[in-house]
Amino acid sequence: MATAKNHNDEPNENEGDSGSNNNVPILALMGRFFPFDPENGIPFATSTLVIKESQNRNHAVDDGDGGTGLNVWDGALLLARYLEKKSQIVEGKRILELGGGCGLVGIAAAILGAKHVIITDLSYALPLMKENVLRNESAFRKGNDEKGALVECI
Repeated sequence: MATAKNHNDEPNENEGDSGSNNNVPILALMGRFFPFDPENGIPFATSTLVIKESQNRNHAVDDGDGGTGLNVWDGALLLARYLEKKSQIVEGKRILELGGGCGLVGIAAAILGAKHVIITDLSYALPLMKENVLRNESAFRKGNDEKGALVECI
């Protein structure tokens, strides 16, 4: 049987009480393993990738206006770095990112030369995703004629 532990790895005082409504998360991720600076951005390819994030909220409490799509996950950072090393995976291609959250991976694909990127998520994540696309638009627009990737958030 899985038991809930608090951040000090001590048993939860309500352990075994399936009817309790405690605030101890079953899964808590403590910090990041990969470098991320939301203020100054991270060096990426030939530019700097700046991704704003927000604190996630509880779906049950916020009537579905929250969740896990408002912050940058290590998996997104790792996938972006992988694509940076193997940019031929996305160069000149159409990319669909499902559950893109803040949009980091889709924006990274656009910077690396994808011709069309569609980033999707639930409606609560779209305003932040769109803001991040606009924040990084100059990194995936090429030359004076402003040609570059077409990036859509839906």
